[in-house]
Amino acid sequence: MDQTVRIKNTGLRGVTVADTKISYIDGEKGILIYRGYRIEDLAKNSSFMETAHLLLKGDLPNKTELATFESEIVQARQLPDFVLESFRRWPREADPMDVLQASVPLLAMADPELMIETREANVRKALRLVARIPALIAAWHRLRKGLEPLPADDSLSHAANFLYQLQGEKPEEEMARALDVCLVLHADHTFNASTFASREVVSTKAHMYAGVAAGLGALSRRLHGGAHARGMERVFEIEKSLLRDYADPARTEPPADLMKRGGAYYSTLATQLINSHHNDLGQVHVVNVRNNGAVKEWPSDWVLEMPAKVDRRGIHPLPAAPLPPSCFGLIAQVKMYELLTVEAAVHGDKNALYQALLTHPPPMPAPLRAAAPSK
Repeated sequence: MDQTVRIKNTGLRGVTVADTKISYIDGEKGILIYRGYRIEDLAKNSSFMETAHLLLKGDLPNKTELATFESEIVQARQLPDFVLESFRRWPREADPMDVLQASVPLLAMADPELMIETREANVRKALRLVARIPALIAAWHRLRKGLEPLPADDSLSHAANFLYQLQGEKPEEEMARALDVCLVLHADHTFNASTFASREVVSTKAHMYAGVAAGLGALSRRLHGGAHARGMERVFEIEKSLLRDYADPARTEPPADLMKRGGAYYSTLATQLINSHHNDLGQVHVVNVRNNGAVKEWPSDWVLEMPAKVDRRGIHPLPAAPLPPSCFGLIAQVKMYELLTVEAAVHGDKNALYQALLTHPPPMPAPLRAAAPSK
């Protein structure tokens, strides 16, 4: 007799699969903790090297331990020659995430401790990955643009050296610090899809590089790290549709696609602001306005989106309570992106543009990724 077997595919969302002491995350409450330390405190007071030491070795380093750790990273930066020679044969239009995923197993071939599974050997392998993955990214970026990869500058920090190898110029201290903070913020997000993929692979006794390659594969597409790219592609589709609709001189009503993008209600809000100003109503609206001391943590000349009283005399930001720790680092990162973007636009500063994109990188849709490399 035939037997029907029913398989229920529910995925692993919300399913507890293991315990970890490394990190804890509660997205709804805005909580991220690395080994007992709040992410806000680490982003504000530590470096990525200190945070990497914390994640890999269990505690924040003292000065001697940090110097040793940084020295080990510096000594491991150089890529094997055969990796760069292999890159030269790869199609320049290849997706960068596919390149990175394919590159990690190449590093495995040159690791003398590949199959040694002691705790100490695994930490050293992790150190080599931390040191060399930025070098992989920078080398591929330059090669696909027709430029030669640059050797590491051992006098620079981890973040500053990556920017140097990527751009060919030593970055300003503020930019290096901004990237360093970004690395701290993204260092570990507990048991997400890519972490699970890595753990599942290494549970079969596959080596660490195989696990990392699997994690990169999980990270690369639209239901995990690549989700932003698909969102951006959809935004471009809507923008094209709106441009076509607004090109019609006979149009008297807003296009339907206007409701599918941000800013659909801007015209309504604009008339409300004009009404409050012209008729001296003193209404409170959320607007972009000079800080003027309303948020004490930020400079007075920064323009922030905040509640403000609108009357005939102007727009007056309302005093704000101290920022929640979960907001501090995020606002600083986005604000730095805005300031660098303005500097790039006003002065035609290409370096400022690169710095802005590295501070808050937008996802690139697939058609643009394919078109980006220059021959």
